[in-house]
Amino acid sequence: MLFFPSCGNDEVENVLNVGEMMRLEGEFVSVMDNQSCEVCNNVGEFVSVVGKDTYKTGPKIDFNRSAVVVIKDTSSSGVSDIEAAFEMVEGRCEIKVSVTKDYTTVVEPWCVALVVPRVESDNTNLYIDYNF
Repeated sequence: MLFFPSCGNDEVENVLNVGEMMRLEGEFVSVMDNQSCEVCNNVGEFVSVVGKDTYKTGPKIDFNRSAVVVIKDTSSSGVSDIEAAFEMVEGRCEIKVSVTKDYTTVVEPWCVALVVPRVESDNTNLYIDYNF
């Protein structure tokens, strides 16, 4: 966590670091294609994908040092857990998402944001693995 001075009291600012992930929910999820990712290298790009409300209420990202990859898909059943990680391989960002499904029969769209080092969108590969 980082500390930022304010006018009176010091506040703790919730900042996501490289390698950390947050789960996103909201209407914006439907605007992305399934099994897709959007690389956001600045606040404007991130807001255009997730919306102002999600940006205002969610953890903060230091776009001077990192980027955010927003990943979206739809599971054929309920989702009990999602883990995401990345690895830099020869200048490319390899993103691996592991989705643990539950045994409910509801189709469930999901979306996560993963903080990665700054990267261009054409230098990313996305792999999604589903398991029970």
